[in-house]
Amino acid sequence: MSDKIMLLAEASLSDDGDPAHALCLAHNDYRLDNMLFGVEPGAAPLTIVDWQTVSLGSGPTDLAYMLGSGLLPETRVEHDERLVRRYVDGLAGHGVDVSFDSIWHRYVLGAFSGYLMAVTASQIVEQTERGDAMFVAMASATPNKCARSASTTTSASDPPLEVSLPPPTATLAVSHR
Repeated sequence: MSDKIMLLAEASLSDDGDPAHALCLAHNDYRLDNMLFGVEPGAAPLTIVDWQTVSLGSGPTDLAYMLGSGLLPETRVEHDERLVRRYVDGLAGHGVDVSFDSIWHRYVLGAFSGYLMAVTASQIVEQTERGDAMFVAMASATPNKCARSASTTTSASDPPLEVSLPPPTATLAVSHR
């Protein structure tokens, strides 16, 4: 399994000159819990917090992580193609010329980032009951939430790939206490 994860990581971070593969500032924990929405007059419409995992990375991976952690599987299946197209349009509006298929491919590669974050972070942060519950929930939900996106091609209309990840309780059982 670790060899497959390393291949996935290498593929998701390659920079071959294609703007869709270019590295950008990546939050790496981009989820609703880390978004503060301003409602008062004059407030910033959105403030992103919790920047301790910031790095150079893949923008579509942050998008996959956010959609995978914030939407129910059936909602994600219904809307992810439209949301990725909106992301591509936003990039184009800022002068970044990328194709939907390139970004979709990067989004698919990033679909497992929630699982990887849950497993990795559970081993390096201070252990608490609340944290343990959150990491198990994240790791348990990720295969179901990303199965639609885990396609072997770049087309959003392709059938999903069967996902086989180790059970999160077995993976997370290696305690760092």
